Amino acid sequence: MIEPEMVFPAGTASHRRTDARLQFGVGLPGIERMEASFARGGFAPHRHDRYAIGVTLSGVQSFQYRGAQHAGLPGEGHILHPDEVHDGVAGTEAGLRYRILYIDPALIRQAIDGRDLPFVAEPVMPRATVSPTLLASLRDLNQPLTELERVDLITSLADTVQKGAGRAPRAPGQRVADAVSAVRDLIMSEPARQHSAAELETITGLSRWEVARQFRAAFGTSPTRFRSMRRQPGRTEA
Repeated sequence: MIEPEMVFPAGTASHRRTDARLQFGVGLPGIERMEASFARGGFAPHRHDRYAIGVTLSGVQSFQYRGAQHAGLPGEGHILHPDEVHDGVAGTEAGLRYRILYIDPALIRQAIDGRDLPFVAEPVMPRATVSPTLLASLRDLNQPLTELERVDLITSLADTVQKGAGRAPRAPGQRVADAVSAVRDLIMSEPARQHSAAELETITGLSRWEVARQFRAAFGTSPTRFRSMRRQPGRTEA
């Protein structure tokens, strides 16, 4: 999370003042959402106790991280590891605007079955690798997320961090494929009912993180989005 004392004016001249605006969204357990924008100035070197994962919306995000200078362009993402010192300034006179999630690393560990935290050496993510789930969660900072949407977001972020660290995903077996098919059948039979993460764990014998991960891998969407599409008017096919 950004503290007010971290904000500093760019340059030394008095007229080069910062005009940072920080907007915090609706919080989620273990997750904070924020938008930052400023025309000049930026953030003094600081660190977080959480993963910081965000997307540049406009301008150029220029920052020092692990002894190197980096720049994020509009549409590109960034991943900063917990406890790593970094700063952040507008890289051009056009200013800077970005949205970001701060996520408890304990949630990432839960979503990867207790393995060591992945470390992403290259903090800037190309547009093509930015998770649609991340983008959706940042589209409206004040939009609450359901329990299953939160699970899907955490799982997606965990997978993004693992891929950035060069870890290969574990291949699912036939039992997992059968389990997520059972979830799909359940949703199709009761699209009006919102199923809990605990219920899906009981049905499948998988963790809620693995249900979200393998359902998306098998059917191209999350259980929540699949349910929403099944509830659309005119849907009659099996």
